Amino acid sequence: MNRLVVKWCGMDYGQTLMDHNSLHQSLIIPEVYRELGRPEEGAVRVRMYYDLRDRVGGTDVPLPQRVRLLKESHRSELYREVFEDDPRAIALYLEKEAQGLTPPKGLAEALEYLKRKSIHLAIVSEAVSTDGIRRFLTEHRLDAFFEELITPAGAYGHDDIVDQRFVGLTKRDGKIYDRLVQVLAERGINPDEALIVGDDPKMDIAPAKARGMHAIQYTGVIDRGASSADYVIHNWEEISAIL
Repeated sequence: MNRLVVKWCGMDYGQTLMDHNSLHQSLIIPEVYRELGRPEEGAVRVRMYYDLRDRVGGTDVPLPQRVRLLKESHRSELYREVFEDDPRAIALYLEKEAQGLTPPKGLAEALEYLKRKSIHLAIVSEAVSTDGIRRFLTEHRLDAFFEELITPAGAYGHDDIVDQRFVGLTKRDGKIYDRLVQVLAERGINPDEALIVGDDPKMDIAPAKARGMHAIQYTGVIDRGASSADYVIHNWEEISAIL
C-alpha cells in the first residue's frame, strides 16, 4: 500500500468522530426534566422529539439520516419545539448529549498519531450550531487535537475568531469545499496535500475527490455504501497504515 502524504486533514463529525448508537433520547430527555423538577413532562417531550425528527426527515428516510438532519440543520427547531427555548433545559440537554455520545474505539489514538506526523486537523461539519460539537469534544478531551471547526456558520479557531467566508456554505451543495480549497491555497496547501475523512459518499467523499483532495470513508459507525474514496476503513486503528 502506498502511503498518503498530506499536510491537512478535515474530518466529518456525525458518525465519524462520534458514535450516536450509544445515545437514547428516551433516556436523556426525561433526565433533563427530572433535574428541572418536572418529571411528568419527560415522556411528552420525548414524543415531541420523535415527531419533530420524523417531520424534518420524513419517515421514508433511514433513521440515522433523520437524526443527522435534525441535529445538524434543525437545532433551532429542536430547542424551540421540544424545549420551548428554555435555556436551563437546553443547557442540560447539551450536557447529557455530550456525555451520552461516545467516540469510536481507537479515535483518540488515531488523532494522536496524526498530530505526531504534524498533520493539521480540522472538523468539517454540516452542523449549523456548533454547541453540541464543542461540548462533545470537551467532554471527551478531544478539543486540543483540532485547530479549527468549519461549518455553515463559519470557521472557528481556538481564539473563537470566526472566518465569515464560510458562512452559508454547505457540504450538501459543495460550496464549503470550494472555499476550503481557496483557504488552504492561501496557507500553501494544495488539494492533493489535503484529506477528508467521513462516512457519507455524497457529502464527504465525492465533493472532496472532485476538487482534487484525497478521501477516506469511515464505516465503523454506519456503512452508507460504496464511494469513490481512496481508502475505506472500518476501524480507526487502520489509519496508521494509510498515512
